[in-house]
Amino acid sequence: MFFEKIVDWINGHWSGKHECPICKDTSWMAEPLPFAMNQHRGVSFYSSDKKLPLFPVTCTNCGYTLMFNAMITGILEEYENDFAKDLFIDE
Repeated sequence: MFFEKIVDWINGHWSGKHECPICKDTSWMAEPLPFAMNQHRGVSFYSSDKKLPLFPVTCTNCGYTLMFNAMITGILEEYENDFAKDLFIDE
């Protein structure tokens, strides 16, 4: 369900030919869950508390990857709500 929302958002916003700028292939793979990119503060990549949630979309031919800001897509909140619901079991 959540993965379909990601794909629908990408298809609704990506205009023109879905061609990779590197290899010109048109086969893409979207990740089913968001990734978090840490902000680098000059000490360590692992010490930051600031994170940017991203949905990667990767060319299946050459590996070129696009990153979409998960907050701007508007489906990040839905993901968090769905994830929280999965943590609880109704008795």
